[in-house]
Amino acid sequence: MNFIYLLKLNDSNLYGARLSYLRTKTGVHLNFKLRDHSLKILKVYNQKSMNSYLFPLLLTEEITSKQIKYRSHKLLEQINPALKQMMEVLKISKHITFYTA
Repeated sequence: MNFIYLLKLNDSNLYGARLSYLRTKTGVHLNFKLRDHSLKILKVYNQKSMNSYLFPLLLTEEITSKQIKYRSHKLLEQINPALKQMMEVLKISKHITFYTA
């Protein structure tokens, strides 16, 4: 899943144990069942969210697409180096980013 789609997920994308969203670039509708451990993670993060987004990464719902893209870029600047560091600790010699993880 593209990181921007993850940022934009909100309560309306969750139907019980199913996640549904539309890829704006391709127009493809994705709908899949979440595993129990994924639902537990969503519940933890959703409780921390101050708005309808499933993850507490966008602080307000009044945000433009350009601001979301900027926020995504800034967050990935933190996430990708952390992934690289985890790979080094685990002695895995592959280049990995959020997109490939």
